[in-house]
Amino acid sequence: MCGPAFLRQELTDANRRRGHAAHDMRKARHIDISTRLEATKRLGLLEDYRVDWDKPLGAPRVTVRGRPAYPAQITKNYIADLLGELVPAREIVVTRARSGA
Repeated sequence: MCGPAFLRQELTDANRRRGHAAHDMRKARHIDISTRLEATKRLGLLEDYRVDWDKPLGAPRVTVRGRPAYPAQITKNYIADLLGELVPAREIVVTRARSGA
């Protein structure tokens, strides 16, 4: 097979492989982020967290629900250090646990 049809098929195959590689990298990154946040949750600094991938190739947005015993800025600084090479600090949001029942 040679010519334009062959070239189109090669480009399609290359794009598909690139898409799978990007998906695999994102999945590995998500697992790494979640593993670190789960450990932090078990230690008691967080109540819960959410990782959102709004942009296909961008950084995720991480929202954490901090414990009332720790100031929000302390929580954010800790999470930013913990996820430093995976998530930019500007994409980390700290919310507070609801007080009451």
